[in-house]
Amino acid sequence: MATRTLLQLRTRAKQRANLENSDFIAPEEWNDYLNYSISELRDIIISKVGDDYFATFEAYSLVSGSDSYPLPVTFYKALWIELLCDDGKYRKLNRYEISEQNYSSPVSLTYTRDLSYRIIGDDLFFNPIEAVGGRNVRLWYVPLSQELSDDTDTLVGFNGWDEYVVLRAAIMALEKQEQDTSAISLRLEQLRIRVETMSENRDQSQPMRIQDNSRHNQEYL
Repeated sequence: MATRTLLQLRTRAKQRANLENSDFIAPEEWNDYLNYSISELRDIIISKVGDDYFATFEAYSLVSGSDSYPLPVTFYKALWIELLCDDGKYRKLNRYEISEQNYSSPVSLTYTRDLSYRIIGDDLFFNPIEAVGGRNVRLWYVPLSQELSDDTDTLVGFNGWDEYVVLRAAIMALEKQEQDTSAISLRLEQLRIRVETMSENRDQSQPMRIQDNSRHNQEYL
């Protein structure tokens, strides 16, 4: 995948705004515009299929008597949480409701229905506490956008989608100078539609389908 440096993005944004020779906006402010625009672009992609583009995971080894564990510092949105079961397979955990937080029940280490989770604040909680010890889980999540600060820091451009970042930053710069942004705004809207359309299914060989919950439930019968 093509990558763009912060310097390249800033230079292109100045060109789109026709501000190459202007010092009215400092480089640090341009960087703020670009980082905000990167976050906005990521949110557009995440709203479609964020797990296809940005997913990563954090592994946890759960300890007896400890039901809370810190979320990764880069955590943005959870995708799913899965438990390593006795048969060596990972299976998704269900989220518990607050009213169920302190319940106790007989524990079997075989099935995921014996353990559930909930995200509260900056921590990941598991319930019931009797089922926690000795278990291994993985949290799949979308990380926060990494802020670019050095001119050599890079952004993955995908298939020219980095132009969204450039145009959005250019609009913010023009707005500060109270200049007309209509032409660039139209190009930005056209690009947004393109990104939303093309990001919906990254794997064209397999169309999206409804999850088969019946097969998942049969594992616990």
